[in-house]
Amino acid sequence: MQDTQMKTQSEMHELNILKTKEVMKITTLSRSTLFRLIRNGDFPRPIELTPGRSGFINQEILNWISTRKRVC
Repeated sequence: MQDTQMKTQSEMHELNILKTKEVMKITTLSRSTLFRLIRNGDFPRPIELTPGRSGFINQEILNWISTRKRVC
């Protein structure tokens, strides 16, 4: 039973949806840069939640960040 609860909580964590402003804060990217990267296929695309409302999957954003090269 506990394994099932842990798996469910883990799966839910992976599906956290972030608003555009939250993604901008996490990545420090401006709105225009964020959407340019999306348009160019260099950033995870948002998902449509309802007509006119979209969000980003948290784990996809974290994975994208982890692929960035370190400066130093």
